[in-house]
Amino acid sequence: MKKIILLILFAASFITAQEFRVVKTSGTVKAQTDTKEEWSNIKTGDVLSSETVVLTSKNSSVVINAPFGNFTLKESSALALSRLKKMTLDELLLALAMEDVTNAKKNKNNGKSRSTAVYGTEIKNDDFLSQETNLGVKKLNGAVQLAEGGFIESAVIAARETFDKYPATKMFAQYRINFASLLADLKLYDEAYKDFDDITKLKLSDKEKLEVNTKLENLRKKISAKR
Repeated sequence: MKKIILLILFAASFITAQEFRVVKTSGTVKAQTDTKEEWSNIKTGDVLSSETVVLTSKNSSVVINAPFGNFTLKESSALALSRLKKMTLDELLLALAMEDVTNAKKNKNNGKSRSTAVYGTEIKNDDFLSQETNLGVKKLNGAVQLAEGGFIESAVIAARETFDKYPATKMFAQYRINFASLLADLKLYDEAYKDFDDITKLKLSDKEKLEVNTKLENLRKKISAKR
């Protein structure tokens, strides 16, 4: 019961309304809110809510003014502005716990575990260029930039949400490796080990196999040292 209350309080903390101002745009930049399906062009001076997802095309970028300062979203990227915030490690752990609860509920309702049909398959051109997969990749690009900007905990959550919503993006090994490595950097060794072990189910290059196996071995040592 205590865990459920903590999860509810954590979820409520994300509802706080915030405003974001467009400082500068270059090229084609669009935005979408939860209340609208279509994407609309945005321009300098526009005020956006935390419910907005911002999308940049190739050779485009946008500078967003947030409560902490300015953030630049580079080309071919997408970002939910609700993720443009600092999180503590405890908040990340609670978010991961919420994800586990949600996934457990999904699995129970489906009567089976989450599908891994995308693992070990080649990415075909038409799939890569599909609208949903392309948007998912752009959201992963946005999550990478969050991490580069110091929003590591938020980046991890943004990436996991993307992998869950756009299953085809789970095939992109380097993104998976990147975000699993962030968990290891945060010393969340058990969580990182689980992710890296899952990555071994993907079709990996020899270089990626070596990297993943090396990470797993290092994590085994760190986990053993904790016990």
